[in-house]
Amino acid sequence: MLQRLQARDVVVESSPVLQVHGEETNITAVELQDGRRIPLDAIFAVATMTPHDSYLQHLRLERNETPMGSFLAVDQMFRTSHPRIWAAGNVVNPGANVPLSISSGNFAGAAANAALTEQEFDRAVASSQQRT
Repeated sequence: MLQRLQARDVVVESSPVLQVHGEETNITAVELQDGRRIPLDAIFAVATMTPHDSYLQHLRLERNETPMGSFLAVDQMFRTSHPRIWAAGNVVNPGANVPLSISSGNFAGAAANAALTEQEFDRAVASSQQRT
């Protein structure tokens, strides 16, 4: 990515920005941690997407490495690599806003319910076969 930007004469500064100078929407410069002050009239900043899923780390669930970060891998039913864990929203999709997270959470809940219902039916069938 860096090579592509540089090929288009885009300057990428890796030193953290300490202060943005200017008034209101009129940006005039940034002061960098390394002491340089760079005049400019626009800034493009990239956030690092970090899902708050560290409490699941010990489960060693599969992850998808994306250009936007590392997120839980799920199938079309939002099931993770663990057969009894479903995940939805922005822990699986870095671009998920609130409505999309609500929708995928609703679908994941329905999928989990269906899996539990299927498990109950399987147990009932096994129990009835033992009685005969």
